[in-house]
Amino acid sequence: MPVQAKLPVRMLDALTGLRFIAAFAVFMFHSKERFHVDSWKLGSLGSSAVAFFFVLSGFILTYVYGDTLSRDKLRAFFVARFARIWPVHAVTLVLFIWIFRGASFPVDGREVVSLVQQALLLQTWSVEQAQIFQFNGVSWSISVEFFFYALFPFVCFLSRKAFLRAYGLVALGTILMLVVAEVWVRQVPGVLPQALTVFHLGPPTRLFEFMTGIAAARWFAVAANARRNVALDTSLEVGSLALAAGAFYVANFTPTLYVIDSWFGAAVMKSYLCHGPVYALPFAAVVVVFARSRGLLARLFSLPGFVYLGEISYAFYMVHSIVILAVVRFGGSIAADWQLGILASFALTLAASTILHEGVELPFRDAFTRLLMGRPKEALPSLGRGLGGFARNSAALASVVLLVVAPIGIARVSAIRTTVVASECIGRTLPRLRDITFENEARILGVGTRRKSEGLELSLVLEPLPKARRDLFLHISDGAGNVLRQSHFTFTPLRDERGRELQLASALLTKAELEGATTLGVGFWSKEAGAAGADRGPLSMGGHRLDVYRIGGRRMSAMK
Repeated sequence: MPVQAKLPVRMLDALTGLRFIAAFAVFMFHSKERFHVDSWKLGSLGSSAVAFFFVLSGFILTYVYGDTLSRDKLRAFFVARFARIWPVHAVTLVLFIWIFRGASFPVDGREVVSLVQQALLLQTWSVEQAQIFQFNGVSWSISVEFFFYALFPFVCFLSRKAFLRAYGLVALGTILMLVVAEVWVRQVPGVLPQALTVFHLGPPTRLFEFMTGIAAARWFAVAANARRNVALDTSLEVGSLALAAGAFYVANFTPTLYVIDSWFGAAVMKSYLCHGPVYALPFAAVVVVFARSRGLLARLFSLPGFVYLGEISYAFYMVHSIVILAVVRFGGSIAADWQLGILASFALTLAASTILHEGVELPFRDAFTRLLMGRPKEALPSLGRGLGGFARNSAALASVVLLVVAPIGIARVSAIRTTVVASECIGRTLPRLRDITFENEARILGVGTRRKSEGLELSLVLEPLPKARRDLFLHISDGAGNVLRQSHFTFTPLRDERGRELQLASALLTKAELEGATTLGVGFWSKEAGAAGADRGPLSMGGHRLDVYRIGGRRMSAMK
Protein backbone atom coordinates (compact mmCIF):
# COMPACT_ATOMS: atom_id res chain seq x y z
CA MET A 1 0.00 0.00 0.00
CA PRO A 2 1.48 3.38 -0.94
CA VAL A 3 2.51 5.81 1.74
CA GLN A 4 1.29 9.29 0.95
CA ALA A 5 3.13 12.42 1.92
CA LYS A 6 0.74 14.60 3.88
CA LEU A 7 0.46 18.14 2.60
CA PRO A 8 -1.13 21.12 4.33
CA VAL A 9 -4.69 21.36 3.06
CA ARG A 10 -3.99 24.82 1.69
CA MET A 11 -1.60 23.26 -0.81
CA LEU A 12 -4.54 21.52 -2.47
CA ASP A 13 -6.60 24.70 -2.68
CA ALA A 14 -5.06 25.38 -6.07
CA LEU A 15 -6.55 22.12 -7.37
CA THR A 16 -9.94 23.18 -6.01
CA GLY A 17 -9.67 26.43 -7.96
CA LEU A 18 -8.65 24.53 -11.09
CA ARG A 19 -11.80 22.42 -10.80
CA PHE A 20 -13.87 25.52 -11.48
CA ILE A 21 -11.74 26.41 -14.51
CA ALA A 22 -12.51 22.96 -15.94
CA ALA A 23 -16.22 23.29 -15.16
CA PHE A 24 -16.26 26.73 -16.78
CA ALA A 25 -14.60 25.25 -19.89
CA VAL A 26 -17.47 22.77 -20.19
CA PHE A 27 -19.93 25.65 -19.74
CA MET A 28 -18.33 27.63 -22.56
CA PHE A 29 -18.27 24.58 -24.85
CA HIS A 30 -21.99 23.94 -24.35
CA SER A 31 -22.75 27.67 -24.68
CA LYS A 32 -21.03 27.69 -28.06
CA GLU A 33 -23.22 24.80 -29.20
CA ARG A 34 -26.53 26.10 -27.86
CA PHE A 35 -26.06 29.73 -28.91
CA HIS A 36 -24.50 28.75 -32.28
CA VAL A 37 -21.30 30.79 -31.89
CA ASP A 38 -19.52 29.32 -34.90
CA SER A 39 -16.73 31.89 -34.74
CA TRP A 40 -15.36 30.17 -31.61
CA LYS A 41 -12.96 27.36 -32.40
CA LEU A 42 -13.07 25.34 -29.20
CA GLY A 43 -12.35 21.88 -30.57
CA SER A 44 -12.98 19.18 -27.97
CA LEU A 45 -12.75 21.63 -25.05
CA GLY A 46 -15.67 20.06 -23.18
CA SER A 47 -14.30 16.54 -23.47
CA SER A 48 -10.79 17.60 -22.46
CA ALA A 49 -12.18 19.31 -19.33
CA VAL A 50 -14.00 16.10 -18.38
CA ALA A 51 -10.73 14.21 -18.90
CA PHE A 52 -9.15 16.61 -16.40
CA PHE A 53 -11.90 15.71 -13.91
CA PHE A 54 -11.15 12.00 -14.37
CA VAL A 55 -7.42 12.48 -13.80
CA LEU A 56 -8.05 14.77 -10.84
CA SER A 57 -10.50 12.26 -9.35
CA GLY A 58 -7.91 9.48 -9.36
CA PHE A 59 -5.35 11.81 -7.82
CA ILE A 60 -7.61 13.16 -5.04
CA LEU A 61 -9.01 9.77 -4.07
CA THR A 62 -5.50 8.36 -3.74
CA TYR A 63 -4.27 11.42 -1.85
CA VAL A 64 -7.16 11.25 0.62
CA TYR A 65 -7.58 7.46 1.00
CA GLY A 66 -4.27 6.06 -0.23
CA ASP A 67 -2.77 5.24 3.17
CA THR A 68 -5.94 5.01 5.25
CA LEU A 69 -8.39 2.87 3.29
CA SER A 70 -8.77 -0.63 4.66
CA ARG A 71 -11.29 -3.41 4.26
CA ASP A 72 -13.17 -2.41 7.40
CA LYS A 73 -13.55 1.13 6.02
CA LEU A 74 -14.96 0.19 2.61
CA ARG A 75 -18.54 0.85 3.66
CA ALA A 76 -17.64 4.35 4.84
CA PHE A 77 -15.79 4.99 1.57
CA PHE A 78 -18.72 3.99 -0.66
CA VAL A 79 -21.23 5.85 1.51
CA ALA A 80 -19.10 9.00 1.34
CA ARG A 81 -18.82 8.75 -2.44
CA PHE A 82 -22.55 8.14 -2.91
CA ALA A 83 -23.52 10.96 -0.55
CA ARG A 84 -21.09 13.25 -2.36
CA ILE A 85 -22.60 12.97 -5.84
CA TRP A 86 -26.10 11.49 -5.76
CA PRO A 87 -28.22 14.18 -4.02
CA VAL A 88 -27.27 16.91 -6.51
CA HIS A 89 -27.65 14.44 -9.37
CA ALA A 90 -31.17 13.49 -8.21
CA VAL A 91 -32.26 17.12 -7.80
CA THR A 92 -30.95 18.20 -11.21
CA LEU A 93 -32.64 15.19 -12.84
CA VAL A 94 -35.99 16.17 -11.30
CA LEU A 95 -35.34 19.80 -12.20
CA PHE A 96 -34.75 18.87 -15.84
CA ILE A 97 -38.02 16.92 -16.04
CA TRP A 98 -39.96 19.69 -14.28
CA ILE A 99 -38.66 22.47 -16.56
CA PHE A 100 -38.68 20.71 -19.92
CA ARG A 101 -41.39 18.10 -19.46
CA GLY A 102 -43.94 20.24 -17.65
CA ALA A 103 -43.59 18.10 -14.53
CA SER A 104 -45.04 15.12 -16.45
CA PHE A 105 -43.42 11.79 -15.70
CA PRO A 106 -42.16 9.97 -18.82
CA VAL A 107 -44.60 7.26 -19.81
CA ASP A 108 -42.92 5.81 -22.90
CA GLY A 109 -41.22 2.49 -22.09
CA ARG A 110 -37.82 3.50 -23.47
CA GLU A 111 -37.97 6.81 -21.65
CA VAL A 112 -38.78 5.10 -18.36
CA VAL A 113 -35.81 2.75 -18.83
CA SER A 114 -33.56 5.71 -19.64
CA LEU A 115 -34.81 7.58 -16.59
CA VAL A 116 -34.16 4.62 -14.28
CA GLN A 117 -30.70 4.12 -15.78
CA GLN A 118 -29.85 7.77 -15.30
CA ALA A 119 -31.22 7.85 -11.75
CA LEU A 120 -29.01 4.86 -10.89
CA LEU A 121 -26.04 6.28 -12.83
CA LEU A 122 -25.96 3.33 -15.22
CA GLN A 123 -26.69 5.20 -18.47
CA THR A 124 -23.16 5.04 -19.88
CA TRP A 125 -23.40 1.26 -20.18
CA SER A 126 -25.66 1.86 -23.19
CA VAL A 127 -24.35 2.14 -26.77
CA GLU A 128 -27.04 4.64 -27.82
CA GLN A 129 -25.83 8.21 -27.38
CA ALA A 130 -29.37 9.62 -27.53
CA GLN A 131 -30.35 7.41 -24.62
CA ILE A 132 -27.33 8.46 -22.56
CA PHE A 133 -28.02 12.16 -23.11
CA GLN A 134 -31.81 11.94 -22.93
CA PHE A 135 -32.31 13.88 -19.71
CA ASN A 136 -29.60 15.88 -17.92
CA GLY A 137 -26.94 14.72 -20.35
CA VAL A 138 -23.91 15.98 -18.41
CA SER A 139 -24.54 13.31 -15.76
CA TRP A 140 -22.85 10.80 -18.08
CA SER A 141 -19.50 11.76 -16.55
CA ILE A 142 -20.57 10.96 -12.97
CA SER A 143 -21.92 7.64 -14.25
CA VAL A 144 -18.35 6.94 -15.35
CA GLU A 145 -17.06 8.26 -12.01
CA PHE A 146 -19.37 5.84 -10.19
CA PHE A 147 -17.62 2.99 -11.99
CA PHE A 148 -14.26 4.42 -10.94
CA TYR A 149 -15.40 4.56 -7.30
CA ALA A 150 -16.37 0.88 -7.46
CA LEU A 151 -12.89 -0.08 -8.73
CA PHE A 152 -10.81 2.26 -6.59
CA PRO A 153 -10.50 0.11 -3.43
CA PHE A 154 -9.15 -2.82 -5.46
CA VAL A 155 -6.56 -0.54 -7.06
CA CYS A 156 -5.75 1.18 -3.77
CA PHE A 157 -4.80 -2.08 -2.08
CA LEU A 158 -2.23 -2.94 -4.76
CA SER A 159 1.46 -2.70 -4.02
CA ARG A 160 3.57 -0.34 -6.09
CA LYS A 161 4.75 -3.16 -8.37
CA ALA A 162 1.29 -4.67 -8.74
CA PHE A 163 -0.15 -1.25 -9.53
CA LEU A 164 2.37 -0.67 -12.31
CA ARG A 165 1.36 -4.00 -13.83
CA ALA A 166 -2.33 -3.09 -13.53
CA TYR A 167 -1.69 0.31 -15.11
CA GLY A 168 0.12 -1.33 -18.00
CA LEU A 169 -2.68 -3.87 -18.43
CA VAL A 170 -5.28 -1.08 -18.58
CA ALA A 171 -3.27 0.71 -21.27
CA LEU A 172 -2.74 -2.53 -23.21
CA GLY A 173 -6.38 -3.55 -22.80
CA THR A 174 -7.53 -0.17 -24.12
CA ILE A 175 -5.31 -0.56 -27.18
CA LEU A 176 -6.68 -4.06 -27.83
CA MET A 177 -10.26 -2.77 -27.51
CA LEU A 178 -9.43 -0.09 -30.06
CA VAL A 179 -8.01 -2.66 -32.49
CA VAL A 180 -11.10 -4.84 -32.12
CA ALA A 181 -13.36 -1.81 -32.62
CA GLU A 182 -11.52 -0.71 -35.77
CA VAL A 183 -11.74 -4.21 -37.26
CA TRP A 184 -15.42 -4.40 -36.32
CA VAL A 185 -16.18 -1.01 -37.93
CA ARG A 186 -14.40 -2.03 -41.14
CA GLN A 187 -16.47 -5.18 -41.32
CA VAL A 188 -19.76 -3.48 -40.37
CA PRO A 189 -19.50 0.30 -41.11
CA GLY A 190 -22.98 0.92 -39.71
CA VAL A 191 -21.78 0.34 -36.14
CA LEU A 192 -19.41 3.33 -36.20
CA PRO A 193 -21.75 5.58 -34.13
CA GLN A 194 -22.07 2.90 -31.45
CA ALA A 195 -18.30 2.36 -31.40
CA LEU A 196 -17.66 6.09 -31.03
CA THR A 197 -20.20 6.23 -28.20
CA VAL A 198 -18.52 3.37 -26.34
CA PHE A 199 -15.05 4.92 -26.58
CA HIS A 200 -16.23 8.42 -25.78
CA LEU A 201 -18.65 7.65 -22.96
CA GLY A 202 -18.03 4.07 -21.84
CA PRO A 203 -16.61 3.65 -18.31
CA PRO A 204 -13.99 0.96 -19.16
CA THR A 205 -12.55 3.00 -22.04
CA ARG A 206 -12.07 6.06 -19.81
CA LEU A 207 -10.31 4.08 -17.08
CA PHE A 208 -6.86 5.02 -18.40
CA GLU A 209 -7.38 8.67 -17.39
CA PHE A 210 -8.46 7.70 -13.87
CA MET A 211 -5.52 5.31 -13.47
CA THR A 212 -3.17 8.03 -14.65
CA GLY A 213 -4.45 10.24 -11.84
CA ILE A 214 -3.77 7.44 -9.34
CA ALA A 215 -0.27 6.96 -10.75
CA ALA A 216 0.36 10.70 -10.42
CA ALA A 217 -0.71 10.62 -6.76
CA ARG A 218 1.63 7.70 -6.02
CA TRP A 219 4.54 9.51 -7.63
CA PHE A 220 3.50 12.69 -5.83
CA ALA A 221 4.57 11.11 -2.53
CA VAL A 222 8.14 11.43 -3.81
CA ALA A 223 7.80 14.86 -5.42
CA ALA A 224 5.92 16.51 -2.55
CA ASN A 225 8.99 17.01 -0.41
CA ALA A 226 11.12 18.57 -3.13
CA ARG A 227 12.60 22.00 -2.38
CA ARG A 228 10.26 24.88 -3.17
CA ASN A 229 11.14 28.13 -4.89
CA VAL A 230 8.57 30.69 -6.05
CA ALA A 231 10.28 31.44 -9.36
CA LEU A 232 10.91 27.77 -10.12
CA ASP A 233 7.41 26.74 -9.04
CA THR A 234 5.83 29.46 -11.19
CA SER A 235 7.89 28.29 -14.16
CA LEU A 236 6.75 24.71 -13.58
CA GLU A 237 3.13 25.85 -13.36
CA VAL A 238 3.36 27.76 -16.61
CA GLY A 239 5.20 24.86 -18.22
CA SER A 240 2.61 22.27 -17.16
CA LEU A 241 -0.25 24.42 -18.44
CA ALA A 242 1.65 25.00 -21.68
CA LEU A 243 2.12 21.22 -22.02
CA ALA A 244 -1.63 20.66 -21.60
CA ALA A 245 -2.44 23.51 -24.01
CA GLY A 246 0.03 22.09 -26.53
CA ALA A 247 -1.59 18.66 -26.35
CA PHE A 248 -4.99 20.28 -26.88
CA TYR A 249 -3.73 22.29 -29.85
CA VAL A 250 -2.10 19.28 -31.49
CA ALA A 251 -5.21 17.15 -30.99
CA ASN A 252 -7.67 19.74 -32.30
CA PHE A 253 -5.97 22.22 -34.61
CA THR A 254 -3.28 20.25 -36.42
CA PRO A 255 -3.70 17.32 -38.84
CA THR A 256 -1.84 14.98 -36.46
CA LEU A 257 -4.82 12.91 -35.36
CA TYR A 258 -6.51 13.18 -38.73
CA VAL A 259 -3.49 11.43 -40.25
CA ILE A 260 -4.42 8.41 -38.13
CA ASP A 261 -7.81 8.32 -39.80
CA SER A 262 -6.73 9.19 -43.35
CA TRP A 263 -3.67 6.92 -43.45
CA PHE A 264 -4.90 4.01 -41.38
CA GLY A 265 -8.68 4.41 -41.52
CA ALA A 266 -8.81 4.48 -37.72
CA ALA A 267 -11.80 6.77 -37.11
CA VAL A 268 -12.53 5.33 -33.67
CA MET A 269 -8.95 5.79 -32.47
CA LYS A 270 -8.83 9.38 -33.75
CA SER A 271 -12.04 10.30 -31.97
CA TYR A 272 -11.06 8.45 -28.79
CA LEU A 273 -7.66 10.12 -28.48
CA CYS A 274 -9.12 13.55 -29.16
CA HIS A 275 -11.76 13.18 -26.46
CA GLY A 276 -9.60 12.26 -23.50
CA PRO A 277 -6.58 9.96 -23.27
CA VAL A 278 -4.26 12.24 -25.22
CA TYR A 279 -4.60 14.74 -22.36
CA ALA A 280 -4.11 12.27 -19.51
CA LEU A 281 -0.36 12.66 -18.99
CA PRO A 282 -0.27 16.47 -19.50
CA PHE A 283 -3.16 16.85 -17.03
CA ALA A 284 -1.38 14.57 -14.57
CA ALA A 285 1.60 16.93 -14.77
CA VAL A 286 -0.68 19.92 -14.12
CA VAL A 287 -2.26 18.23 -11.10
CA VAL A 288 1.07 17.21 -9.55
CA VAL A 289 2.66 20.62 -10.11
CA PHE A 290 -0.26 22.61 -8.69
CA ALA A 291 -0.73 20.21 -5.77
CA ARG A 292 2.80 20.79 -4.47
CA SER A 293 3.55 24.24 -5.87
CA ARG A 294 3.69 27.61 -4.18
CA GLY A 295 4.14 29.58 -7.37
CA LEU A 296 2.17 32.65 -8.37
CA LEU A 297 -0.49 30.78 -10.35
CA ALA A 298 -1.08 28.30 -7.55
CA ARG A 299 -1.47 31.20 -5.14
CA LEU A 300 -3.95 32.83 -7.51
CA PHE A 301 -6.08 29.69 -7.70
CA SER A 302 -5.82 29.35 -3.90
CA LEU A 303 -7.53 32.69 -3.26
CA PRO A 304 -10.77 32.31 -1.26
CA GLY A 305 -12.95 33.32 -4.20
CA PHE A 306 -11.42 30.73 -6.50
CA VAL A 307 -11.58 28.08 -3.79
CA TYR A 308 -15.29 28.71 -3.22
CA LEU A 309 -15.96 28.54 -6.95
CA GLY A 310 -14.11 25.22 -6.96
CA GLU A 311 -16.25 23.97 -4.09
CA ILE A 312 -19.45 24.72 -6.00
CA SER A 313 -17.99 23.47 -9.30
CA TYR A 314 -19.74 20.08 -9.07
CA ALA A 315 -23.13 21.75 -8.69
CA PHE A 316 -22.13 24.25 -11.41
CA TYR A 317 -21.29 21.41 -13.77
CA MET A 318 -24.49 19.49 -13.03
CA VAL A 319 -26.87 22.43 -13.50
CA HIS A 320 -25.22 24.52 -16.23
CA SER A 321 -26.71 22.64 -19.19
CA ILE A 322 -30.23 22.94 -17.72
CA VAL A 323 -29.80 26.70 -17.31
CA ILE A 324 -28.44 27.17 -20.83
CA LEU A 325 -31.30 25.16 -22.34
CA ALA A 326 -33.82 27.17 -20.29
CA VAL A 327 -32.37 30.49 -21.46
CA VAL A 328 -32.40 29.32 -25.08
CA ARG A 329 -35.99 28.10 -24.83
CA PHE A 330 -37.55 30.76 -22.62
CA GLY A 331 -35.19 33.73 -22.97
CA GLY A 332 -36.96 35.22 -25.97
CA SER A 333 -34.84 37.57 -28.04
CA ILE A 334 -32.05 37.45 -25.45
CA ALA A 335 -31.29 33.95 -26.68
CA ALA A 336 -30.85 35.35 -30.20
CA ASP A 337 -28.04 37.58 -28.93
CA TRP A 338 -25.35 35.13 -27.86
CA GLN A 339 -23.48 37.66 -25.73
CA LEU A 340 -26.57 38.41 -23.63
CA GLY A 341 -27.58 34.76 -23.65
CA ILE A 342 -24.24 33.50 -22.35
CA LEU A 343 -23.98 36.27 -19.75
CA ALA A 344 -27.49 35.51 -18.45
CA SER A 345 -26.75 31.77 -18.45
CA PHE A 346 -23.51 32.21 -16.52
CA ALA A 347 -25.10 34.43 -13.86
CA LEU A 348 -28.06 32.08 -13.42
CA THR A 349 -25.78 29.03 -13.33
CA LEU A 350 -23.65 30.59 -10.60
CA ALA A 351 -26.77 31.37 -8.57
CA ALA A 352 -28.29 27.92 -9.10
CA SER A 353 -25.02 26.14 -8.27
CA THR A 354 -24.62 28.15 -5.06
CA ILE A 355 -28.12 27.12 -3.99
CA LEU A 356 -27.50 23.49 -4.91
CA HIS A 357 -24.18 23.43 -3.07
CA GLU A 358 -25.39 25.15 0.09
CA GLY A 359 -28.95 23.77 0.16
CA VAL A 360 -28.55 20.26 -1.27
CA GLU A 361 -24.97 19.07 -1.56
CA LEU A 362 -23.72 19.98 1.92
CA PRO A 363 -26.74 19.21 4.14
CA PHE A 364 -27.85 16.08 2.28
CA ARG A 365 -24.30 14.73 2.05
CA ASP A 366 -24.00 14.78 5.84
CA ALA A 367 -27.54 13.45 6.38
CA PHE A 368 -27.12 10.65 3.83
CA THR A 369 -23.80 9.67 5.38
CA ARG A 370 -25.32 9.33 8.83
CA LEU A 371 -28.36 7.47 7.50
CA LEU A 372 -26.39 4.97 5.43
CA MET A 373 -23.82 4.41 8.18
CA GLY A 374 -26.56 3.11 10.47
CA ARG A 375 -27.21 6.28 12.46
CA PRO A 376 -30.71 7.21 11.26
CA LYS A 377 -31.56 9.13 14.44
CA GLU A 378 -28.78 11.61 13.62
CA ALA A 379 -29.77 12.06 9.97
CA LEU A 380 -32.80 14.30 10.39
CA PRO A 381 -31.26 16.68 12.96
CA SER A 382 -28.17 16.89 10.76
CA LEU A 383 -30.32 17.77 7.75
CA GLY A 384 -32.15 20.38 9.81
CA ARG A 385 -28.88 21.98 10.87
CA GLY A 386 -27.69 21.97 7.26
CA LEU A 387 -30.84 23.58 5.93
CA GLY A 388 -30.76 26.06 8.80
CA GLY A 389 -27.25 27.02 7.75
CA PHE A 390 -28.51 27.42 4.20
CA ALA A 391 -31.24 29.80 5.41
CA ARG A 392 -28.59 31.92 7.14
CA ASN A 393 -26.11 31.87 4.26
CA SER A 394 -25.96 35.28 2.60
CA ALA A 395 -24.58 33.93 -0.70
CA ALA A 396 -27.37 31.36 -0.92
CA LEU A 397 -30.05 33.94 -0.10
CA ALA A 398 -28.64 36.35 -2.68
CA SER A 399 -28.70 33.53 -5.23
CA VAL A 400 -32.35 32.79 -4.41
CA VAL A 401 -33.21 36.45 -4.94
CA LEU A 402 -31.31 36.48 -8.22
CA LEU A 403 -33.12 33.39 -9.50
CA VAL A 404 -36.48 34.96 -8.58
CA VAL A 405 -35.73 38.38 -10.05
CA ALA A 406 -33.69 37.30 -13.09
CA PRO A 407 -36.62 35.91 -15.15
CA ILE A 408 -38.41 39.25 -14.74
CA GLY A 409 -35.31 41.13 -15.86
CA ILE A 410 -34.70 38.75 -18.76
CA ALA A 411 -38.32 39.12 -19.88
CA ARG A 412 -38.06 42.92 -19.69
CA VAL A 413 -34.77 43.14 -21.57
CA SER A 414 -36.06 40.62 -24.11
CA ALA A 415 -39.24 42.68 -24.64
CA ILE A 416 -37.25 45.89 -25.17
CA ARG A 417 -34.84 44.20 -27.56
CA THR A 418 -37.70 42.54 -29.43
CA THR A 419 -39.47 45.86 -29.91
CA VAL A 420 -36.31 47.57 -31.17
CA VAL A 421 -35.46 44.74 -33.58
CA ALA A 422 -39.06 44.58 -34.86
CA SER A 423 -39.19 48.35 -35.41
CA GLU A 424 -35.90 48.29 -37.33
CA CYS A 425 -37.06 45.28 -39.30
CA ILE A 426 -40.31 46.97 -40.41
CA GLY A 427 -38.71 50.35 -41.05
CA ARG A 428 -35.94 49.00 -43.29
CA THR A 429 -37.97 46.46 -45.23
CA LEU A 430 -38.37 47.07 -48.94
CA PRO A 431 -41.98 47.69 -50.07
CA ARG A 432 -42.16 44.44 -52.03
CA LEU A 433 -41.59 42.44 -48.83
CA ARG A 434 -43.92 44.44 -46.60
CA ASP A 435 -47.59 43.73 -45.78
CA ILE A 436 -47.72 40.40 -47.60
CA THR A 437 -50.55 38.15 -46.50
CA PHE A 438 -50.51 34.35 -46.45
CA GLU A 439 -54.09 33.09 -46.66
CA ASN A 440 -55.65 32.68 -43.18
CA GLU A 441 -52.20 32.48 -41.56
CA ALA A 442 -50.32 35.75 -41.07
CA ARG A 443 -49.41 39.12 -42.47
CA ILE A 444 -45.68 39.70 -43.04
CA LEU A 445 -44.98 43.22 -41.77
CA GLY A 446 -41.23 43.23 -42.15
CA VAL A 447 -38.22 41.09 -43.08
CA GLY A 448 -34.71 41.78 -41.92
CA THR A 449 -31.29 40.21 -42.21
CA ARG A 450 -28.15 40.84 -40.24
CA ARG A 451 -24.75 39.39 -41.01
CA LYS A 452 -22.85 38.05 -38.01
CA SER A 453 -19.44 36.47 -37.60
CA GLU A 454 -21.07 33.09 -37.08
CA GLY A 455 -23.49 33.35 -40.01
CA LEU A 456 -26.70 35.18 -40.86
CA GLU A 457 -29.61 36.21 -38.65
CA LEU A 458 -33.00 36.32 -40.38
CA SER A 459 -35.91 38.11 -38.69
CA LEU A 460 -39.59 38.31 -39.63
CA VAL A 461 -42.28 40.44 -38.00
CA LEU A 462 -45.63 38.66 -38.29
CA GLU A 463 -49.22 39.52 -37.44
CA PRO A 464 -50.95 36.15 -36.92
CA LEU A 465 -54.46 35.91 -38.34
CA PRO A 466 -57.39 34.54 -36.30
CA LYS A 467 -57.74 31.32 -38.29
CA ALA A 468 -54.03 30.44 -38.39
CA ARG A 469 -53.36 26.70 -38.30
CA ARG A 470 -50.14 26.18 -40.26
CA ASP A 471 -46.50 26.32 -39.18
CA LEU A 472 -43.94 28.79 -40.49
CA PHE A 473 -41.15 27.12 -42.46
CA LEU A 474 -37.76 28.30 -43.69
CA HIS A 475 -36.25 26.84 -46.85
CA ILE A 476 -32.57 27.18 -47.72
CA SER A 477 -32.53 26.70 -51.49
CA ASP A 478 -30.15 26.58 -54.44
CA GLY A 479 -30.34 28.65 -57.61
CA ALA A 480 -32.93 26.32 -59.18
CA GLY A 481 -35.23 26.65 -56.18
CA ASN A 482 -34.49 23.17 -54.85
CA VAL A 483 -34.54 22.88 -51.06
CA LEU A 484 -31.06 22.08 -49.76
CA ARG A 485 -32.07 22.04 -46.11
CA GLN A 486 -34.60 23.49 -43.71
CA SER A 487 -34.23 25.48 -40.53
CA HIS A 488 -36.47 26.62 -37.71
CA PHE A 489 -37.50 29.92 -36.18
CA THR A 490 -37.74 30.94 -32.56
CA PHE A 491 -40.76 33.12 -31.77
CA THR A 492 -41.02 36.07 -29.41
CA PRO A 493 -44.40 37.77 -28.83
CA LEU A 494 -44.67 41.57 -28.78
CA ARG A 495 -47.25 44.32 -28.94
CA ASP A 496 -46.83 47.34 -31.20
CA GLU A 497 -47.87 50.94 -30.53
CA ARG A 498 -51.27 50.24 -32.09
CA GLY A 499 -51.90 47.43 -29.63
CA ARG A 500 -51.59 44.62 -32.18
CA GLU A 501 -50.39 41.21 -30.99
CA LEU A 502 -47.34 40.46 -33.17
CA GLN A 503 -44.55 37.90 -33.29
CA LEU A 504 -40.85 38.29 -34.03
CA ALA A 505 -39.58 35.12 -35.70
CA SER A 506 -35.77 34.77 -35.66
CA ALA A 507 -33.40 32.21 -37.13
CA LEU A 508 -29.61 32.19 -36.86
CA LEU A 509 -28.21 30.36 -39.89
CA THR A 510 -24.64 29.16 -39.63
CA LYS A 511 -22.14 29.32 -42.47
CA ALA A 512 -22.35 25.55 -42.78
CA GLU A 513 -26.14 25.74 -43.24
CA LEU A 514 -25.74 28.39 -45.96
CA GLU A 515 -23.14 26.39 -47.89
CA GLY A 516 -24.20 26.11 -51.54
CA ALA A 517 -27.41 28.09 -50.99
CA THR A 518 -28.72 30.94 -53.15
CA THR A 519 -32.04 31.98 -51.63
CA LEU A 520 -33.91 31.86 -48.35
CA GLY A 521 -37.66 31.39 -48.58
CA VAL A 522 -40.45 31.31 -46.01
CA GLY A 523 -44.03 30.09 -46.03
CA PHE A 524 -46.71 28.29 -44.03
CA TRP A 525 -47.46 24.58 -44.19
CA SER A 526 -49.15 21.81 -42.26
CA LYS A 527 -49.74 18.17 -43.03
CA GLU A 528 -53.51 18.58 -42.82
CA ALA A 529 -53.93 21.88 -44.68
CA GLY A 530 -50.95 21.84 -47.03
CA ALA A 531 -49.20 25.09 -48.02
CA ALA A 532 -50.70 28.56 -47.80
CA GLY A 533 -50.53 30.90 -50.79
CA ALA A 534 -49.28 34.50 -50.57
CA ASP A 535 -51.12 37.41 -52.17
CA ARG A 536 -48.01 39.00 -53.74
CA GLY A 537 -44.23 39.40 -53.56
CA PRO A 538 -41.22 37.51 -55.00
CA LEU A 539 -42.77 34.05 -54.85
CA SER A 540 -41.70 30.52 -55.74
CA MET A 541 -43.15 27.02 -55.30
CA GLY A 542 -46.33 28.05 -57.11
CA GLY A 543 -46.89 31.09 -54.92
CA HIS A 544 -46.48 29.26 -51.61
CA ARG A 545 -42.96 30.39 -50.75
CA LEU A 546 -41.84 34.00 -50.30
CA ASP A 547 -38.17 34.46 -51.22
CA VAL A 548 -36.81 36.91 -48.68
CA TYR A 549 -33.05 36.86 -49.18
CA ARG A 550 -30.63 36.21 -52.03
CA ILE A 551 -27.13 35.11 -51.09
CA GLY A 552 -24.27 36.65 -53.03
CA GLY A 553 -26.57 39.03 -54.85
CA ARG A 554 -28.77 42.00 -54.12
CA ARG A 555 -30.60 41.74 -50.82
CA MET A 556 -34.37 41.58 -50.96
CA SER A 557 -34.36 43.22 -47.52
CA ALA A 558 -32.48 46.47 -47.03
CA MET A 559 -31.64 45.73 -43.41
CA LYS A 560 -27.87 45.76 -42.82
